[in-house]
Amino acid sequence: MLTPKPMLVTKNRILRGAILFLLAVFIAGCTPAGPRALLNGKKFLERGDFTSAVEQLKTATSKLPASAQAWNYYGVALQHTGQPDDAAAAYKRALTLDRDLTEAHYNLGCLWLEQNKFDSAKTEFTAYMLRRANAPEG
Repeated sequence: MLTPKPMLVTKNRILRGAILFLLAVFIAGCTPAGPRALLNGKKFLERGDFTSAVEQLKTATSKLPASAQAWNYYGVALQHTGQPDDAAAAYKRALTLDRDLTEAHYNLGCLWLEQNKFDSAKTEFTAYMLRRANAPEG
């Protein structure tokens, strides 16, 4: 007697599904260190854990040195941990990589404002507003 075909198809689907699931888990666990550190750093920033964010984003900027977003987030973390000179350097690096990164202009403007460097703050806020004319933050 032959095995019914529907039974074989069902077993193959289950096996195929299990293999696809294991492959997806394997791929998700193998995210490169740079992007993983960037995502973790961003999560720490959102939670307000700035010390952990600095650690993760330092790794991200070393693994992804051409990522303007990584440098911008690193600057935010440094600014919140009381390292304004390093934060300014990180924002400037972000702007060197992407002159149109409006968030970095805004963040650098806020940093200059905190340090009573009003002319520099005005320059950064102007650059921000030229790119986002209707933004309420500006």
